[in-house]
Amino acid sequence: MSREGVLYTPTEIATATIQMSASGASLQFDSDTYGRNDNFTFTYVNMPEDSIIRFSGSGHFQQWTVTGNGTAGYQMSDGPYSTSYNITAYDSEDNELGSDSAHTEAAPEGSSSLHGRVRDSETGAPIENATVIIAAQTTTTDSSGDYDLTFSKGTWDITVSAPGYIIKTVSDFTFSGDSYSYNPNLQPSPTTSSALYGDITNKNMGDSISTAVMTVCNGSVTKTDVSSSGSFKISCLAGQPP
Repeated sequence: MSREGVLYTPTEIATATIQMSASGASLQFDSDTYGRNDNFTFTYVNMPEDSIIRFSGSGHFQQWTVTGNGTAGYQMSDGPYSTSYNITAYDSEDNELGSDSAHTEAAPEGSSSLHGRVRDSETGAPIENATVIIAAQTTTTDSSGDYDLTFSKGTWDITVSAPGYIIKTVSDFTFSGDSYSYNPNLQPSPTTSSALYGDITNKNMGDSISTAVMTVCNGSVTKTDVSSSGSFKISCLAGQPP
């Protein structure tokens, strides 16, 4: 008798295969498409004891040991757009029981705009010439601290900076709509936070003096500010020589 005949017969293999399929094991995502921060939920049915379900795709991986019927899921966090993910179930002997796939949403199309006013966090005064950067698009604030920037829809960082202030960043914000408002307050840099500010008014009438000039000098450094509204602010006074 041949070695092949001793070890197994075709009937035995076919029977084992039928028994595995007859368990009715199945596995399916609850949706075809998910958002980049959604929970990829799925349902499993008639899993043999100690079955393994594996989730994978684009560097993401998780594994569950399950039996019978139930649900599970993988929580995404800012995953890529238009990317496929898979779930596959195996029995305890590593035979595949079922699989399914789903994908993340497509990247939004078109343009978004962001507008607002940049202010000093300590005084509330608007900051002129602050820089706002989104998706490699750059603009600067006007004399009122206002800005308006248009860019492609998608997920981007927002970076706001100005001389003498700590850079402020909002990471991975998804712009899927047409227009957004953002009014950041910048914190003065610890090394340049000392500032002199106030309002210049007419002593008798109390009206603002729009043509007033405020100047400070420590003998070697002179700083001047003029404001059409009568308000002034002279920043970066810390650390100046006596």
